[in-house]
Amino acid sequence: MSRKQKLDQVTDLLSSLNPLEPRPGLEQEIFARIAQEPVPDEPRKQRDWSWVRSIAAVVSFIGALILIGAFFYSGQQQANMSGAANNPAGLAVKDSASNQIPADAAKGAKKSAVLTSDAVPALSRGVKLTLKEPASFKDQEEAKRVGEAVTPEDLSEILKELYDAGAEWVSVNHVRVSPEDHAEWQGQSLSVRGQPLAPPYVVEVSGDPTELRQAIERKGSRIDTLKRAAKIDPTIETIK
Repeated sequence: MSRKQKLDQVTDLLSSLNPLEPRPGLEQEIFARIAQEPVPDEPRKQRDWSWVRSIAAVVSFIGALILIGAFFYSGQQQANMSGAANNPAGLAVKDSASNQIPADAAKGAKKSAVLTSDAVPALSRGVKLTLKEPASFKDQEEAKRVGEAVTPEDLSEILKELYDAGAEWVSVNHVRVSPEDHAEWQGQSLSVRGQPLAPPYVVEVSGDPTELRQAIERKGSRIDTLKRAAKIDPTIETIK
């Protein structure tokens, strides 16, 4: 019997009584009726929270995917910005197959193609540099021994500075040299690419004459250092 049914039973009992007629033992009867069948407490229903946990798991998974996507997108944006900074104009040239290649790559390929040839073309634009050693050094071996001669390191650094200044090609005493070539001693003489060189050293450089002269005459350049040390007497001729 539910609690409501018992209360209804008690209410019916009370309504059947005449309030003007006292009835001994009424209270005991009421309590006895209530105590006859104890009303068990109705079990409290437990809420099912499994669906909430499922939704939370799905939301967490989606959030993780969004974070991973944002990370990779940010990395791609930084890479694009870095590429744009290195090539702000976004220039490109087309090869014979109409495929676009970066302008720097095309320029490097052209320069490499020029340097692969051993032939020394006529200098039409650039500078002609003549490096004379002082006339007092008649004996190259003696000058080399006392440290007054131009060394392989000196000549190699001069060639490097010229290429760094934008030289298209360089030749020394009609021997074509590339940026990877280095001078060395061959007996009493300097040599490049296995070819002995004798002073004066005539260096022909193809490129922008203004930029090349600035690199040669720059204070602190190897030619400037050798001139101050009285190892060479350089002359520069501009070819336009």
